[in-house]
Amino acid sequence: MTTHDESTRDLRLWRMLFERAGWGIAIGDAERVSIALMNPAFAAMHGYSVDELLNQPVEVVFAPEERTTTLPGHLRRIEREGRARFQSMHVRKDGTRFPVLVDATGVRDPDGRVRYRAVHVLELDPTGPADIEIPSAPKPPDLGALLADVRQVVAALEALVDDDPPEILSLRENERRHILTTLESTRWRVAGARGAARLLGVPPSTLSSRMKKLGISKRPLDQG
Repeated sequence: MTTHDESTRDLRLWRMLFERAGWGIAIGDAERVSIALMNPAFAAMHGYSVDELLNQPVEVVFAPEERTTTLPGHLRRIEREGRARFQSMHVRKDGTRFPVLVDATGVRDPDGRVRYRAVHVLELDPTGPADIEIPSAPKPPDLGALLADVRQVVAALEALVDDDPPEILSLRENERRHILTTLESTRWRVAGARGAARLLGVPPSTLSSRMKKLGISKRPLDQG
């Protein structure tokens, strides 16, 4: 296997992890304080589609009382220490609130400025304890020396993808994969405010009918 093949394989694995992870993953633009990239799980847990949340202000997913109180402090901590782990209250598109555990790491440029924030968000059980112990973490290394410039890395990864011949899929297979990805991002919820039908913009009965025609069966409970 050539270096190019290994890089392409690794890129595909990271992309699969990003898109299919059951927890929320997002990349924030530190300068614009906006959401630059996210996986389907992050959008779904907040009741949005990925397109709806893209480039929106970071504060849109935080409860109103946290936007001007705790959030600015967390952002300053990421700038100062490189990482912040904290509990927070998030809000969905429909206004419902839910507790989360946030782990955010700053990605610095060669000048030492935080350019991006890599964040993963885990939804907490609202019936659980109000506070959980968050272990302290060592200060991460300056990623600027390793990455040089995030934009150059992204461009290099895109170039690797562009070198591969495109996979041509039928409309049926495209639809099937899109439905599967959406179902996985909602943990196989079909109906309801956080269900796949709402994200896809169709009635639950229509989605169930399409799943049957495309041979998509609900994931067995013993598989998670």
